[in-house]
Amino acid sequence: LFGVSLFTLRLPSVIMATLMIPLLYRIGSLLVDRRLGYFAAISAAFSWMLMDLVSGHGTVDHNNVGFVFYVTASLWAWCEYVHSGRKWRWVFVLAVLSGCAVLTKWLVGLLVYAVWGIYAVSENRFRIKEWNMGQIVAAVAITLAVFLPWQIYTSHAFPSYYEREKQ
Repeated sequence: LFGVSLFTLRLPSVIMATLMIPLLYRIGSLLVDRRLGYFAAISAAFSWMLMDLVSGHGTVDHNNVGFVFYVTASLWAWCEYVHSGRKWRWVFVLAVLSGCAVLTKWLVGLLVYAVWGIYAVSENRFRIKEWNMGQIVAAVAITLAVFLPWQIYTSHAFPSYYEREKQ
């Protein structure tokens, strides 16, 4: 669409880094209040590390920006899920975003499930019936459906590389 240029190369990172600012505002607003959301958004907007990654001074900048974006977006979707009456659409959104994060940087992309688990234990203790296990299982299944096909494909198409990466 924009041809081959440095601008075209950096554009996805710029878009993702810019979208993280309102996401962080919303996360802070939902977790505490608007003031925290404002400070989180300002911190992201003037983050030297994020600007450095977007500008290309980092060594593996594109996938790092993508990974931070997908993890932030999955955490935002989880916050929306908790504050919206636990609607299924947020389960789907957070699961897809988590799957994208896994595709970017492997299992660290499942961070949202650790947050969800800690929240479930802190809110409901070990009363598992109150954890909405159906939604958790559905989210994990959707996340697996996002990243597992790529894992299966690479294991069959490139077996020697796949084995080396597993070590």
